[in-house]
Formats: sequence, C-alpha cells, structure tokens
Amino acid sequence: MEAKEQTINQIERALKKAAGKLEASATEQKPLTDILIQVKQESGELLVFDDNDVELTRCVVEEWIENKEEDFYARIPDILKQAIVNLKDKMESLPVLKPYSFILIGEDKETICDLLS
Repeated sequence: MEAKEQTINQIERALKKAAGKLEASATEQKPLTDILIQVKQESGELLVFDDNDVELTRCVVEEWIENKEEDFYARIPDILKQAIVNLKDKMESLPVLKPYSFILIGEDKETICDLLS
C-alpha cells in the first residue's frame, strides 16, 4: 500500500492539530509526554493521544476506510513516519520535555512500534 499524497496531507493536518493543542496547553513547565497514534482499519480513523490518554485530535483517512489488506498494520508505520518526518521542524519544537517518542498503539493501547524518538 503506497500512500497517496492526500493521505499524507490528512495525517500531517492531524499532527499539526495535535501539536497546536499541545502548544495551547503548554505552561512554563513542559509536560513529560509521548505522542500516541492509533489507527483503526475498518473506520479509517487516525487518533492522536498524549500519554495520559487525552485525545488531542482524530480524523478519518479516506484511503483507509474499510481497507481489507492483510498487511495493513505492517505498512502503516512507514506512512506515519513519512508524515512525521515531513513535519520535522514542527515536531521537534513541540512544547514537551525531550526526549519524547511518537508511538503507534493498538486498540487496547498496547505499543505496536516506536515511530520516532
């Protein structure tokens, strides 16, 4: 599954929105957090959380709705990494303590893989 430009753009918009919420809630003391990303194959949803399970944003990625590919979850990390790298400057300036990670999580909030740390 090669991600379409529209898909990467949708993911980037969601990450920017999550970054904006973190910036808006930042105080003098930066929070210690990781950025958790959850993808739901059947609905095409992409959800972004902080590590306190506070939802920062969600969107529906059109290309993923009702995707039936067996290797869907194996291909998602590369697509998410591409979007994160495309926003490198924005992601590196997040108002959270470093080091922090972008982590792909499953439906039960278990870690699937570390996308970027």
